[in-house]
Amino acid sequence: MSFLENLRMPEFNALRPQCRTIIIPCGSLEEHGPHLPLGTDTFHALELARRVAQCRQVFVAPPLFYGICRSTRDHPGTISISGDTLRALILDLGREFHRQGLRNLIYLSGHAGEVETALMLAAYPHLVSGRPPAEWPNFPKYLLVRDKNRYWPGGVWGDPQAATPEQGETILQAETQRLSAVIDLLLNHPPSFS
Repeated sequence: MSFLENLRMPEFNALRPQCRTIIIPCGSLEEHGPHLPLGTDTFHALELARRVAQCRQVFVAPPLFYGICRSTRDHPGTISISGDTLRALILDLGREFHRQGLRNLIYLSGHAGEVETALMLAAYPHLVSGRPPAEWPNFPKYLLVRDKNRYWPGGVWGDPQAATPEQGETILQAETQRLSAVIDLLLNHPPSFS
């Protein structure tokens, strides 16, 4: 497993000729209800990258904990960055990874919606604090809502009480297989840039 931040320069240099793929886990720092940590999306992306790195040779970059969080921006703990900032960061990282000889860059989003509780129960159970009641936002129809907390006070979308670690594990295994298949596609059919 090659987590970039843990490698020393000679180790990275020795792996570069046979490993041209890097996974960049991307998430956010945003609320996911009272029972999940603010880094849930990032933890999901990081866990998926870790699992893929256990079964094939890829580099895993340190995760990006910041993203665009419009829908949860007014909830406590959500930190959002602008689209321009995120775009600039993604482009800069891409250029630098390419300069280092990496050709297959996978920006992996960890956003998973209603299944996040199950994913966290499977991968990081120690970070799950209870199970709040089901909640679905009650936004007025045909109206752009500015005060989302008024219609979505708990920050939960769905029913976390129904989530199980087994569901999360099933999802993570399926995601690992699909991401591995994407990497196969990149390795067997590299894009040509002219």
